Amino acid sequence: SAAPTRSAHSGRRLMGFLVASAMLAGLFFSGLRYLVTVFTHESTDDAFIETSIVAVSPKVAGIVSAVHVKDNQWVNAGDPLLDIDPRDYEITLERRRAALSVSESNRKSTEAAYNVMKAKLATAEAMASQSAAEAAASRATANKTGADLRRAEALCEQKVLSQQEYDQIRAAALAADASAAADQDQVKSDLSTVAAARAQVDAVVAASGGAAGGRGPAMLGLPPPPAAWPRRCR
Repeated sequence: SAAPTRSAHSGRRLMGFLVASAMLAGLFFSGLRYLVTVFTHESTDDAFIETSIVAVSPKVAGIVSAVHVKDNQWVNAGDPLLDIDPRDYEITLERRRAALSVSESNRKSTEAAYNVMKAKLATAEAMASQSAAEAAASRATANKTGADLRRAEALCEQKVLSQQEYDQIRAAALAADASAAADQDQVKSDLSTVAAARAQVDAVVAASGGAAGGRGPAMLGLPPPPAAWPRRCR
């Protein structure tokens, strides 16, 4: 019985030695690690880390709808980082397109109206020019018949021309003068039409931000009709 007792005591001593050795080894390695950390690392409460920070910002503002990268992820030039919700910009684009369509429609309508008014103005100016030429011709005729009447009056005083012949010359002069006056009134009417047409053209052009203007046929400076001619040969 004495031999087994000594063997048990020896086993316990060996176990205790191994445990103590393990503890000492753990303490040794812990101390060694601490010494390595102390000599290779510096501990401070206000340390700074040097790094490179690159600011990234989109060209347009908006709500981020998706992010394609994670924290501290390496990226290359051209890699998508995030998506911006395009719906607000799509709505704005549709509004601008609608406004552009309305503006284009207004431009075409204004251009068509301008062409119509311009054609009316050209027609009115042509008619005014024609009536002005006719008025000038009729006034020239009136002046000639007036001169004939004055010569006939002189012949009446000399008893060379009969009353009937004088009456015919006088009637022709009166008719020519009336025709000249009527043609003059037509010129005034045509010029009024030209002015109205030009005003319409100017209104259309002004609505589109321009100015038309222009000059039509000048008003004829026709001489007034002769003074009252005598009715009878004296």
